[in-house]
Amino acid sequence: MRTVYLPVVAGRGTTWAAGWGANAGRVEALLPLAAQLGAGWFYDWWVRVQVPQLAGAEYVQCVNVSATGSVQGIAHIQAAALANPGSTWLLGNEVEVAGQNGMTPEEYAVVYYNLRRAILDADWTATIATGSVAQFTPARRVWLERWIAEHVRLYGQRPECDVWNTHAYMLPETEGGCGLPVGVESEPVHWWEGKHAEFTAFAGQLVDLRAWL
Repeated sequence: MRTVYLPVVAGRGTTWAAGWGANAGRVEALLPLAAQLGAGWFYDWWVRVQVPQLAGAEYVQCVNVSATGSVQGIAHIQAAALANPGSTWLLGNEVEVAGQNGMTPEEYAVVYYNLRRAILDADWTATIATGSVAQFTPARRVWLERWIAEHVRLYGQRPECDVWNTHAYMLPETEGGCGLPVGVESEPVHWWEGKHAEFTAFAGQLVDLRAWL
Protein backbone atom coordinates (compact mmCIF):
# COMPACT_ATOMS: atom_id res chain seq x y z
CA MET A 1 0.00 0.00 0.00
CA ARG A 2 1.40 3.40 -1.00
CA THR A 3 0.91 6.37 1.32
CA VAL A 4 1.77 9.88 0.19
CA TYR A 5 0.90 13.06 2.10
CA LEU A 6 1.14 16.60 0.79
CA PRO A 7 1.14 19.05 3.72
CA VAL A 8 2.65 22.54 3.62
CA VAL A 9 5.41 23.82 5.89
CA ALA A 10 8.09 26.46 5.96
CA GLY A 11 11.43 25.89 7.64
CA ARG A 12 13.94 28.53 8.67
CA GLY A 13 15.62 29.91 5.55
CA THR A 14 13.38 27.98 3.16
CA THR A 15 10.46 28.91 0.95
CA TRP A 16 6.95 27.47 1.24
CA ALA A 17 6.82 24.09 -0.42
CA ALA A 18 4.70 20.93 -0.49
CA GLY A 19 6.15 17.85 1.11
CA TRP A 20 5.42 14.14 1.21
CA GLY A 21 5.80 11.21 3.54
CA ALA A 22 6.06 7.46 3.03
CA ASN A 23 6.11 4.54 5.41
CA ALA A 24 9.55 3.47 6.62
CA GLY A 25 11.37 1.42 4.01
CA ARG A 26 9.35 2.88 1.12
CA VAL A 27 11.11 6.21 0.66
CA GLU A 28 13.89 5.03 -1.63
CA ALA A 29 11.45 3.15 -3.87
CA LEU A 30 9.34 6.28 -4.25
CA LEU A 31 12.15 8.74 -5.00
CA PRO A 32 11.78 8.52 -8.81
CA LEU A 33 8.05 9.24 -8.53
CA ALA A 34 8.61 11.95 -5.93
CA ALA A 35 11.05 13.76 -8.20
CA GLN A 36 8.10 14.49 -10.50
CA LEU A 37 6.17 16.20 -7.68
CA GLY A 38 8.64 19.00 -7.24
CA ALA A 39 8.21 18.75 -3.47
CA GLY A 40 10.51 20.71 -1.19
CA TRP A 41 10.78 18.13 1.58
CA PHE A 42 9.99 14.52 2.51
CA TYR A 43 10.17 12.15 5.48
CA ASP A 44 9.41 8.65 6.74
CA TRP A 45 8.65 9.30 10.43
CA TRP A 46 12.17 8.26 11.42
CA VAL A 47 15.67 9.58 12.17
CA ARG A 48 18.50 8.63 9.83
CA VAL A 49 22.24 9.25 9.96
CA GLN A 50 22.51 8.52 6.24
CA VAL A 51 19.57 10.29 4.65
CA PRO A 52 17.97 9.58 1.25
CA GLN A 53 18.92 12.10 -1.42
CA LEU A 54 16.43 13.86 -3.68
CA ALA A 55 17.57 16.86 -5.71
CA GLY A 56 15.94 20.06 -4.53
CA ALA A 57 14.26 18.47 -1.51
CA GLU A 58 15.18 18.13 2.15
CA TYR A 59 14.84 14.93 4.16
CA VAL A 60 13.15 15.96 7.41
CA GLN A 61 14.10 14.06 10.56
CA CYS A 62 11.16 12.89 12.68
CA VAL A 63 11.83 11.76 16.24
CA ASN A 64 9.40 9.18 17.58
CA VAL A 65 9.05 9.85 21.28
CA SER A 66 7.78 8.15 24.41
CA ALA A 67 7.60 9.08 28.07
CA THR A 68 11.27 8.05 28.45
CA GLY A 69 12.56 10.07 25.48
CA SER A 70 13.47 9.15 21.92
CA VAL A 71 12.60 5.67 20.72
CA GLN A 72 15.91 5.54 18.80
CA GLY A 73 18.02 6.92 21.66
CA ILE A 74 19.85 10.21 22.19
CA ALA A 75 23.18 8.90 20.85
CA HIS A 76 21.57 8.07 17.50
CA ILE A 77 19.75 11.42 17.42
CA GLN A 78 22.96 13.35 18.00
CA ALA A 79 24.88 11.28 15.45
CA ALA A 80 22.22 12.13 12.85
CA ALA A 81 22.38 15.81 13.80
CA LEU A 82 26.15 15.87 13.44
CA ALA A 83 26.02 14.09 10.08
CA ASN A 84 23.28 16.33 8.67
CA PRO A 85 23.81 19.91 9.83
CA GLY A 86 20.98 22.35 9.25
CA SER A 87 18.30 19.67 9.11
CA THR A 88 14.71 20.21 10.17
CA TRP A 89 13.61 18.11 13.16
CA LEU A 90 10.04 17.18 14.06
CA LEU A 91 10.05 16.32 17.77
CA GLY A 92 7.25 13.79 17.82
CA ASN A 93 4.43 12.50 15.67
CA GLU A 94 0.88 12.89 16.96
CA VAL A 95 2.34 13.11 20.42
CA GLU A 96 -1.05 13.16 22.14
CA VAL A 97 -2.64 10.17 20.35
CA ALA A 98 -2.72 6.92 22.35
CA GLY A 99 -1.96 4.79 19.29
CA GLN A 100 0.96 6.98 18.22
CA ASN A 101 3.47 8.65 20.59
CA GLY A 102 0.82 8.63 23.32
CA MET A 103 2.14 11.11 25.89
CA THR A 104 0.60 13.31 28.53
CA PRO A 105 1.39 17.02 28.11
CA GLU A 106 3.49 16.91 31.28
CA GLU A 107 5.61 14.04 29.93
CA TYR A 108 6.08 15.78 26.62
CA ALA A 109 7.30 18.97 28.29
CA VAL A 110 10.32 17.11 29.68
CA VAL A 111 10.99 15.08 26.53
CA TYR A 112 10.69 18.10 24.22
CA TYR A 113 13.09 20.19 26.29
CA ASN A 114 15.71 17.43 26.52
CA LEU A 115 15.51 16.51 22.84
CA ARG A 116 15.77 20.09 21.67
CA ARG A 117 18.85 20.65 23.83
CA ALA A 118 20.48 17.41 22.66
CA ILE A 119 19.96 18.23 18.98
CA LEU A 120 21.17 21.82 19.28
CA ASP A 121 24.19 20.69 21.31
CA ALA A 122 25.15 18.54 18.31
CA ASP A 123 24.12 21.03 15.63
CA TRP A 124 23.27 24.60 16.57
CA THR A 125 22.04 25.25 13.00
CA ALA A 126 19.23 22.67 13.27
CA THR A 127 15.63 23.80 12.73
CA ILE A 128 13.41 22.57 15.56
CA ALA A 129 9.70 21.86 15.04
CA THR A 130 7.15 20.87 17.64
CA GLY A 131 5.67 17.41 17.58
CA SER A 132 2.38 17.31 15.71
CA VAL A 133 -1.05 16.84 17.20
CA ALA A 134 -3.60 14.98 15.09
CA GLN A 135 -5.96 17.94 14.74
CA PHE A 136 -6.79 21.22 16.48
CA THR A 137 -9.91 20.81 18.61
CA PRO A 138 -10.95 22.15 22.04
CA ALA A 139 -9.59 19.00 23.70
CA ARG A 140 -6.27 19.25 21.88
CA ARG A 141 -6.04 22.91 22.74
CA VAL A 142 -6.28 21.91 26.41
CA TRP A 143 -3.48 19.38 25.87
CA LEU A 144 -1.26 21.99 24.20
CA GLU A 145 -1.96 24.59 26.89
CA ARG A 146 -1.02 22.09 29.60
CA TRP A 147 2.20 21.25 27.72
CA ILE A 148 3.15 24.92 27.54
CA ALA A 149 2.22 25.50 31.19
CA GLU A 150 4.33 22.55 32.36
CA HIS A 151 7.28 23.72 30.27
CA VAL A 152 7.00 27.17 31.87
CA ARG A 153 6.76 25.61 35.34
CA LEU A 154 9.82 23.43 34.83
CA TYR A 155 12.07 25.66 32.74
CA GLY A 156 10.76 29.18 33.24
CA GLN A 157 9.76 29.78 29.63
CA ARG A 158 7.47 28.62 26.85
CA PRO A 159 8.77 25.84 24.55
CA GLU A 160 11.09 27.32 21.93
CA CYS A 161 10.71 26.24 18.32
CA ASP A 162 11.41 27.42 14.77
CA VAL A 163 8.39 25.68 13.24
CA TRP A 164 4.97 24.91 14.70
CA ASN A 165 4.05 21.49 13.33
CA THR A 166 0.47 20.18 13.20
CA HIS A 167 -1.74 17.73 11.40
CA ALA A 168 -5.22 18.78 10.38
CA TYR A 169 -7.22 15.57 10.24
CA MET A 170 -10.94 15.70 10.91
CA LEU A 171 -11.49 12.52 12.90
CA PRO A 172 -13.94 11.69 15.69
CA GLU A 173 -12.33 11.85 19.12
CA THR A 174 -13.94 8.53 19.99
CA GLU A 175 -13.20 4.86 19.44
CA GLY A 176 -12.46 4.32 15.78
CA GLY A 177 -11.05 7.82 15.42
CA CYS A 178 -8.06 9.45 17.07
CA GLY A 179 -9.59 9.43 20.55
CA LEU A 180 -9.23 12.14 23.14
CA PRO A 181 -5.67 13.31 23.80
CA VAL A 182 -3.81 11.34 26.45
CA GLY A 183 -4.38 12.74 29.93
CA VAL A 184 -7.28 15.01 28.94
CA GLU A 185 -10.93 14.54 29.86
CA SER A 186 -13.14 16.63 27.61
CA GLU A 187 -16.17 16.54 25.36
CA PRO A 188 -15.02 14.86 22.12
CA VAL A 189 -15.76 16.17 18.66
CA HIS A 190 -17.79 13.81 16.51
CA TRP A 191 -16.39 14.52 13.07
CA TRP A 192 -16.49 11.78 10.46
CA GLU A 193 -13.77 11.09 7.89
CA GLY A 194 -15.85 12.45 5.02
CA LYS A 195 -15.56 15.88 6.61
CA HIS A 196 -12.02 16.07 5.17
CA ALA A 197 -13.70 17.04 1.90
CA GLU A 198 -15.16 20.17 3.50
CA PHE A 199 -12.36 22.60 2.75
CA THR A 200 -13.82 25.46 4.77
CA ALA A 201 -13.94 23.32 7.92
CA PHE A 202 -10.45 21.95 7.22
CA ALA A 203 -8.98 25.41 6.72
CA GLY A 204 -10.85 26.64 9.78
CA GLN A 205 -8.70 24.38 11.98
CA LEU A 206 -5.54 26.07 10.76
CA VAL A 207 -7.03 29.54 11.10
CA ASP A 208 -8.12 28.74 14.68
CA LEU A 209 -4.68 27.33 15.51
CA ARG A 210 -2.93 30.38 14.10
CA ALA A 211 -5.20 32.70 16.06
CA TRP A 212 -4.49 30.72 19.25
CA LEU A 213 -0.75 30.91 18.67
